[in-house]
Amino acid sequence: MRLWHFLIVFALAGWWYVRNYVQTGTVSGLDEAVMLQHVGFWQKVSGAMGVNWGRAIGAILLSHVWFGSWSLLTLPHWIYYNDLSLR
Repeated sequence: MRLWHFLIVFALAGWWYVRNYVQTGTVSGLDEAVMLQHVGFWQKVSGAMGVNWGRAIGAILLSHVWFGSWSLLTLPHWIYYNDLSLR
């Protein structure tokens, strides 16, 4: 990627990340990141190891497109699991 590509992208979107960092102390500005900014890296890694990732991924797949929408439209569970087993 050339330098001018980076400059164009930064000119269009960089202000948002700078604003987030100035206001919240995090690049994303997400509430979760703000709450966890004082938690150490290894504490975060330890917490991630305690997550049941199989169930978490299943919940994401069953919620359609975006995890935060919690759409009420779902297909039968066997369709999702059969699709995963074919890949």
